[in-house]
Amino acid sequence: LNTFFDLYERHWKDVVDQVYMYSMCDMDPNMLEYIEGRAHALGFKTFHHNGQLAYNDAINTMLDACEEDYLVILEGDIFILQPDGLETCFRRIESGEVDCVGSSRGCGTAGITKAIVEKFDLGTTASPEHQLSVCPSVWPSMFFIKTDLLKQTDRNFGPKTWRAGTHIPELDWTTVEAECGDAFVNTTFQIRALGAKFGYIHQYHAGPNDIGDHAGRGLFLQKKEGHLPWVHFGSLSTGMHGLLRDDKNVPLGIQAHPPVGMTHLLPEKGSPSWAHVAEEYTRRMSCFVLLARHCKIKDPKYSYYNAIYAEAAERGIRDMDLPQDRLDLYLKVYAELLSDVWS
Repeated sequence: LNTFFDLYERHWKDVVDQVYMYSMCDMDPNMLEYIEGRAHALGFKTFHHNGQLAYNDAINTMLDACEEDYLVILEGDIFILQPDGLETCFRRIESGEVDCVGSSRGCGTAGITKAIVEKFDLGTTASPEHQLSVCPSVWPSMFFIKTDLLKQTDRNFGPKTWRAGTHIPELDWTTVEAECGDAFVNTTFQIRALGAKFGYIHQYHAGPNDIGDHAGRGLFLQKKEGHLPWVHFGSLSTGMHGLLRDDKNVPLGIQAHPPVGMTHLLPEKGSPSWAHVAEEYTRRMSCFVLLARHCKIKDPKYSYYNAIYAEAAERGIRDMDLPQDRLDLYLKVYAELLSDVWS
């Protein structure tokens, strides 16, 4: 969040009229005070829950408070690097060209994905760039939309399961077996059913392929050509609520009131999925290390937390026995890709 605040001040404070921020953790009370103080100084309207909260509840609280005609949903691990991308997306909606703008995403079971594609004829209208025939939903991050349009859905923005035999009127389809969708699958097809015009953008999502792309593909090519408005790093919420722990093995995000006898278990090394898990956790930990090195809290009242955060990052790497060679590669890759963040 400290980095989010810094990038807001540097790059996009003049693009939006209001920021609504929902923080969900039970961390060091002094740090909550710091977060609230910085947010209020920037004019944010803030909400807080001590602990984790359902995605759906957080969005609905902010949507009820939103007084603007248009909005964009951001997740906490978005690094906004240029204002132009946000301005362009808002202009497309304001001009009437489209009603919403987002990035295509799958994250639904096979049956409901097929039903969405067939109902809205996405298999023939999709551009290869956005792969709507297999990814007919949108990411719940960097999603731009008319506020009233989003309020016309059932406002169930989180993951959803449909039992076998459930009729879904927006799709004119009845499930044959149980189906499920991640956050915004349900919301996206409801918006389509309302007749909304969609525009599409890249999510600019980071991932394990970034090491191979470092030679000049993917996000690095976008940056070289000056077309990298933001980077969605991905899954950094696992830090404060899991991977970043104190010397008592308690995640930093619940330090204030950890459950009695609580022990946070990290993935077991040697399990069948360990290689994949280790690669992804190494990628995430590289970001935490870079944040600890370059995005320090400057206020002397709260700067003690810099050491706590840095030690938690090193502890996670050590305790999970993550491969140092891969970590060094990710550190090099993201030091370059996100150089504007660390400057």
